[in-house]
Amino acid sequence: MGIRGGCRRAKRGAGAAAGITLLALLASGAIGCRTTAPAVGVAGASSGGRGAELFFQADLAPASALAFTEPFLWIGSARGLRRFRLPAGPNEWIGLSASPAGDPAAPARPISALAVDGEGRLLVATDAGVVALSELSQARPRVEQLASLAGVTHLATATGAGRGIVYAASAHGVSVVDGGSVTAVAGATGAAVTSLDVDLEGKAIWAGLRGRGLVRIEGRKVTAAFGPGAATALNFVEPVGVAALPNGTRVAVGRNAAGATRVLALRADGPELLVGQAELPVSALVATPRGPLLLAGDAGAPRAYRLVMAARGQAMGDGVRFSPERANLDGTRLGAVPERVVLPGFVTTIRHVPVGPGEGELFVGTRSAGVARVTEGKGGPEYLAIGELSSDARRLSVACLERERCVFSTGAGPGWIWDGRERTVKPIPAGAIGGDLMALAGDGSGTVYFVTAGAAKNLAVARLSADGGQWQHLLAVPVAVEGQPVAGFATLSPKGDLWMTVRDRVASGQEFGRGVLEVRLPSGRATHHRPYTAKEVAPPEAIPITGDVATVRFEAGQGSVPDAMWFCTATGVLRFGGGNLERWGENEGLENEHCNDLLVGNDRTVWIATDAGGARFDGKQWFPAVSATAKPPRWPVDREGENLPARALVTVGEGVWGGSPKGLWPLKASGPTQPLDRSTGLFDDDVIDVVIDRFGRVWSLGHVGLTIRPSLSDISHI
Repeated sequence: MGIRGGCRRAKRGAGAAAGITLLALLASGAIGCRTTAPAVGVAGASSGGRGAELFFQADLAPASALAFTEPFLWIGSARGLRRFRLPAGPNEWIGLSASPAGDPAAPARPISALAVDGEGRLLVATDAGVVALSELSQARPRVEQLASLAGVTHLATATGAGRGIVYAASAHGVSVVDGGSVTAVAGATGAAVTSLDVDLEGKAIWAGLRGRGLVRIEGRKVTAAFGPGAATALNFVEPVGVAALPNGTRVAVGRNAAGATRVLALRADGPELLVGQAELPVSALVATPRGPLLLAGDAGAPRAYRLVMAARGQAMGDGVRFSPERANLDGTRLGAVPERVVLPGFVTTIRHVPVGPGEGELFVGTRSAGVARVTEGKGGPEYLAIGELSSDARRLSVACLERERCVFSTGAGPGWIWDGRERTVKPIPAGAIGGDLMALAGDGSGTVYFVTAGAAKNLAVARLSADGGQWQHLLAVPVAVEGQPVAGFATLSPKGDLWMTVRDRVASGQEFGRGVLEVRLPSGRATHHRPYTAKEVAPPEAIPITGDVATVRFEAGQGSVPDAMWFCTATGVLRFGGGNLERWGENEGLENEHCNDLLVGNDRTVWIATDAGGARFDGKQWFPAVSATAKPPRWPVDREGENLPARALVTVGEGVWGGSPKGLWPLKASGPTQPLDRSTGLFDDDVIDVVIDRFGRVWSLGHVGLTIRPSLSDISHI
């Protein structure tokens, strides 16, 4: 179950020559593409009242298959294979090249099916064939090519001896993959396979064949068939899956020729077709130790039902009772009873993963929200931190060209466009702006500047007009670094010049802070503010800004000339004004000098977010913004009672709010003082960054995804 989308590539550099309409690219679909990736939709959305919000957990391709080998959840999609270490990560791409020279981290061919064999190998079906991965805990698992077989939709293994038999299903039937050869299973060909399940004892396979019903395969032969053409003709033509009840009775769930849901009880004395007392449109069947789970209902909001034995005449409440098609006193009766779990919408694949004797969790792949963990009695789904919108995200910057059309960057991967009218988030093709978007400057009310990786040791700057009508590649700025320059944050000065923080990404992947780059516009003249060695010629205007700089802010002055500039760094806070550079660290009154963000208020009060919470500067000394010992505490603390880090700051009216690992908290009260977290409307507590756009909306980026709220002023009304 997946979604495929077509793309029209934007030609690199075309905007510089003639000017391209970025919004037209969005409308045409080109900005919904990145190489072979389809567009991304809204993963979850709720609206209505003052607490309306949107949540985006963007994955560039639907999850197509899931598998589990302790302690890894394996996730297949059109982008390749990912390995997620349970319970909380990390998440990494796994290459499928058998060549020693292959890049183990690069996304590979599209994945269509996954399975685990009797020796614990991971079997992977790609668009080119079937491979087996072993040594699964290694940084680069060993890859063995099994067969060149395209179009595989399902994989399964019957244990047998050793590795067992590998079965591969497709639109043409079921085949056995053995030693590089592929042999069709007689009696299980000529029809698309709708399901492929291992029998309870592990020695046989159940295959659903579209239009023909269900067959049981042992070894290389069909040993039983149940459907319209079988010895006992049954109107059971499209199986969804096979599982076992706790008493060992096998049941198959599927549809009849009219599309109605039917349950086939595979009793020892013969099959029995069961009909529901009410229509329950079933989309999937999941085997669990406590009995099969059915997924049914609307695709956008499916429900889970437990399939249980039911006494004759037993009421099911809001569940559904399935009784024999031909009424009798002795027939099997089943009930589909609603489970206390909330599933994500638009499920593409689902897997039960054991976590203890008789216990387990559901992992659900979705169309655009990645993968979610679903646990009974724990409310809504918990999305794994694998979405490409938030994966490796560093810093959120937003420019809203219109109220419902915004461009934003997370500092990793592509830039993104949110189209509120189409309710979609789409990646900007790298060719459209010259590369992956690292940072942007401007709020959308004027010209917006994009900063991307340029050729060699350059940072490239592209310009987008306020109406989104035209953009063009503006200039390439050379940067003195050892490896590749990386822009972590960008902003415009009161004069309209572009300032950006710079890191040096060396060959090992490590990054080191390299000060700040100032680009004067429109001339394009650049100054790298950093320390210079005795052998270098330092520009006379260069400020010796050391280390890793997170934020640059300007203190209001007369007209376009600021009184001072503030620099938030990993080793303290710097202020440059009147030709003097001042520094504050722990020896100068800061409780913690690792600065993550900085704001300068209209009253010139300076607020900083540090690894020990927030702090403010009144012009003479630093004070903790809030105390962990306040009653009640006004900033989240760890188990030892120490303040958790503050990662980002925003001003709302006269108030100041900070992002933390436990949501958004007020540092300076103005209006509501209730923290904003999952209990009060935020999708992800673990806030990386937060931005207020020019329309007053709150954009909160977490490790799971992005939440957009109308404002912070309605918290008390949620």
